[in-house]
Amino acid sequence: MKIRQLEAMRAVVTTGTTTQAADVMGLTQSAVSRLISQLEDGLGFVLFDRHRGRLLITPEGQEFYRVAERILNEIDQIRETAVNIRAHGAGTLRIAAMPAIGTCMLPKPLQILQAENRHLNVIVHLMSRSDLQHAVADRQYDFGLATLPIVQQGLTIEPLCRVRSVLIMPKGHRLEKMQTVHASDLDGERFVSLSADTVIRYRTEELFTRLKIKRKLAVEAQSTVLMGNLVELGLGVAVIHPFVADHFAGKVEVRPFEPAIEISYGLVYPEGARRLGIVDSFAETMRQCFSGSENVIPEAKA
Repeated sequence: MKIRQLEAMRAVVTTGTTTQAADVMGLTQSAVSRLISQLEDGLGFVLFDRHRGRLLITPEGQEFYRVAERILNEIDQIRETAVNIRAHGAGTLRIAAMPAIGTCMLPKPLQILQAENRHLNVIVHLMSRSDLQHAVADRQYDFGLATLPIVQQGLTIEPLCRVRSVLIMPKGHRLEKMQTVHASDLDGERFVSLSADTVIRYRTEELFTRLKIKRKLAVEAQSTVLMGNLVELGLGVAVIHPFVADHFAGKVEVRPFEPAIEISYGLVYPEGARRLGIVDSFAETMRQCFSGSENVIPEAKA
């Protein structure tokens, strides 16, 4: 029994005639008939009966075909996986990402990637900056997605995009009529802040300290997604990544914030590792997805 014989059977079941099956398979009608006859000889029973020029599957053929079809579908998947590996170098893509930006930045690019590579297996793990750096350096992942800067041996860093942080506030807040919110507008305001060991917290604190603007720290959270939930419930306002703000569209008010607090994102690769083709393809997909955001700062042309 050969795969080509099973494929001929599937073509005949689907089309009803050896002539049409031949067109589907790119063979002659006699070649398809010969494949069916060889399969029947090997099995020891008839698969099709002729009726008014068409081939009708027998009860024995139906029982056999139920199993054969499952095998053929798996063979089709094996072939498609092989095509993906030839084109991109892998059948599995392993990604590490910092929690908030992974939650809010990866879904759309992954949707595009999966549409173009239906059988590609993608594994995404969310972790802290420190854990991400060590895991990628140890080659447990194909790449990581993190805020910059990152300085650690064993890693190669490629900038992804640079954005301006935005201010989010509860619906009905006193500042929602403003087109742009300035730091001075937040004097005395209840503030939801990110934990102290983060880039955005450091830059936010540096800005308000330099401008001598005092806020009321209402809550300190470890995740910008949690910050969004707290702002939605009215616990205060927050300076946040624009991609996280997009995640809360319609639930909070979002405004440009001045002076701008810039945040850079980067792709983190294991240093010296052979990079899979699908990784570079996905990186380009992410750049295209994010380039249209109004808060992304265009890269200066050389």
